[in-house]
Amino acid sequence: MKLLPLLLLLACAPTEDSAPADADGDGYSWYAGDCDDADPEVFPGADDAWYDGVDSDCAGNDDHDADGDFSPAPDDCNDEDPAVLPGALETYGDALDADCDGDPDGAGFVQFTTASGDTRGPRLASLADGEVALMLLDDSPAAFYRRWNPSTAIFALAYSTSLEGYAFGAPLAFAPADYVDAIGASVYAEGSTYLALVSIDAAGGDSWRWVGWGWPTDDLAEFLATDVQVDGEVVTVLGCALGSRLSGPVLLLRGTVEEFRSHAYAYAYARTGSGGEACVLDGDDVLVLGEGACTRFTYDGSSLDEGEGWGRGYRALAAGDGLVVAAQADEIELREGADDDPVRIAVTEVPDLVRVARAPDGSARVLWRSGGKVWLYSSVTDESRGLTIAEDVVDAAVAVSADGAVVVAVRTASAVWVSTVIGG
Repeated sequence: MKLLPLLLLLACAPTEDSAPADADGDGYSWYAGDCDDADPEVFPGADDAWYDGVDSDCAGNDDHDADGDFSPAPDDCNDEDPAVLPGALETYGDALDADCDGDPDGAGFVQFTTASGDTRGPRLASLADGEVALMLLDDSPAAFYRRWNPSTAIFALAYSTSLEGYAFGAPLAFAPADYVDAIGASVYAEGSTYLALVSIDAAGGDSWRWVGWGWPTDDLAEFLATDVQVDGEVVTVLGCALGSRLSGPVLLLRGTVEEFRSHAYAYAYARTGSGGEACVLDGDDVLVLGEGACTRFTYDGSSLDEGEGWGRGYRALAAGDGLVVAAQADEIELREGADDDPVRIAVTEVPDLVRVARAPDGSARVLWRSGGKVWLYSSVTDESRGLTIAEDVVDAAVAVSADGAVVVAVRTASAVWVSTVIGG
């Protein structure tokens, strides 16, 4: 009985006649891992020249991916560095084209902070000293304000302030000024939803919250967009909602901080019928997007009077500094105010978010999101470029500093990123 294992082993051992043949005589059979037994130069451990289409060493790897970053040449513009590949994050100031977009540092996004589903923003605004202000809200709840230096890519602490007792909706607008930093937002409190002004002392970060007009939250209407602007000591807050029971309300509030405190502000209310999917302030006018068309309302100090309407199939709307942009499925229209002859910006994917900023020289920058990515257009070059970020973009903003630097901020599911766009 003890001889049985030995007999079985001998029975299973290959004989000279049954051993796998080495057809090409390179010392390796297919049984030993030769992946091409008809070619004597192909066998495990052979020298393998990259990019010739032959797996000479039978390693099974991509013959066009020398650095093993799973991004083959020629799309990988540096196949000797695994940190360089399409979609990689740029590091500002290193002169390395990490994302292979042909523009070193062109999208050098620096992480500002982490983000969650409760994060609102980012929003950007140019400051007189050449820096750019960045504002975020979260459901701590708190407001976070930082200053970004476009030339050094460094954040400076401005302030954080608690907003206890309030739950914020998705819309957010931000306008910093010498007198007051103003935030426009929707707020849920005591069973109702409101258009709210959060006023923050620009010098010290002390805040107070003024909760404005609203209605019960039993599906009457839901604020989808807000806007805010500060002109001297006067603050204007705008909100638009989608809800058939209130006929798509648009609400405008205006006054000084003291007037808001004493409830002596002016207000105006308009009904759009279909509802306002987006609304923006354009000087004393209000632009409202609903059912694919834009409508201009004029504020005369006491009422919002409906004026002209235009457009076909608009999907997103933005305005600022006298510029108006409206996105369609195949192009974005850039207007100077009510200009009827817009610049038409071609897009390759359907945009669902658009932003606009004016530079000190009067030129425009248009930022939009398509397919989770962001694109930037410059009226100086009349060209658009994609800005690469590793995750899908949830929200985005653009500003041009007093020195002409183009700054872009984006929020993904996990973080908020900021970049000074070289050549933007």
